[in-house]
Amino acid sequence: MTARPYKLALGAALLLLALSGCTAVQRISEPRRASSGYLRLEVEPADTLIYIDADYQGRVDGWAANTVLVKPGLRQVELRADGYITRRFDIEVAAGEQSFLKVSMEAELERLDGDLPDESAAAAPSPPGRGDAARSGALRIRP
Repeated sequence: MTARPYKLALGAALLLLALSGCTAVQRISEPRRASSGYLRLEVEPADTLIYIDADYQGRVDGWAANTVLVKPGLRQVELRADGYITRRFDIEVAAGEQSFLKVSMEAELERLDGDLPDESAAAAPSPPGRGDAARSGALRIRP
């Protein structure tokens, strides 16, 4: 007979435990506003460096799907790559939405080595009666 009060007490405890979990009201909160936007970049070359509001974000190809997580609002995007002209853009990024930027970086002008005329040849006066200086009536220098 001692087993019956034990079973009764155990059953009551399980019933209270089950009811305590069922009586709790769970409130499903409203969806939170997205605290970030997304910037999808299609940039050539793919190893271009990304700066957003002057903060380094990594390489374009270092982000999954070339998409960077960005704070909403007006953002300054700067793209840098060795041998290319740095590009800057002001972009409006909306919370929870994706903005898209497609850029082909422009190569820097390389210094022309060896194609410039020799300075000593440029300084030598033209012989009288020859060349553009003589035809245009420019002052002639006599030795």
